[in-house]
Amino acid sequence: MRRSQINALLDQRYRQAANDPWIRVGETRTSVKDVKLESLPCLLLESTATREVLANNPIEGQTLPTVVRKIVRTKKIWVAEDGSIVKTFFEQTQPEAFTVEMIFGQGVIIVHKTKDGKRESGQIELTIDPDQFENEYLSMAWGGKVFKDAKTFATLDPFAGGVRTFAARMYGPFAALEGKDRVNGVRVEVKEGKAVSTAWVTNDGRLLQYDLASGERLIVEPKDGAAGVDKGRGGG
Repeated sequence: MRRSQINALLDQRYRQAANDPWIRVGETRTSVKDVKLESLPCLLLESTATREVLANNPIEGQTLPTVVRKIVRTKKIWVAEDGSIVKTFFEQTQPEAFTVEMIFGQGVIIVHKTKDGKRESGQIELTIDPDQFENEYLSMAWGGKVFKDAKTFATLDPFAGGVRTFAARMYGPFAALEGKDRVNGVRVEVKEGKAVSTAWVTNDGRLLQYDLASGERLIVEPKDGAAGVDKGRGGG
């Protein structure tokens, strides 16, 4: 979800007095399962995201935002039993379809991109420690216990191009309502350059809410009650 003022100019009568309402702009669905990649046992992490770009035209009387562009992308990551990343696969189906396949080698990443039936291949020379990619899945806390106060990690972004690096640090515990259920967990700051996002993770390892530096908010919808962290109380 995003604040309305970020992606659309709404008529004043649709605004709240204190702040603009949140507008739903898509959803993300993630799954993890056991698979074999060429006889190698792996965990397959798959995530499909839909984002809707909104706009309106108050001059023509269009006060409510409408969808002007839809983006649909899928990411698949094969992780071996020792935690090493074997292969990543990215696909965009809207607005223009293409796929990017990346295979990790000795200090390089082999890249295959397919668009309009044409396949291009190349390689990326790594300037960082390959372990930084595996650090993305390194647990910082579980069951109310903190294992790591901070970590750095890297991830591949085939849509923007290149490698992105992040620094995560434990910000402190929190207590809140998830729908109508009381939950406890930890807040983690995730920093990329000067941009800071915040992850709210429960003690049983579930991502409850993710506040992005861009102004978007990823919210896990509960079975009952309102979505997101409600009446949250943070610790130092």
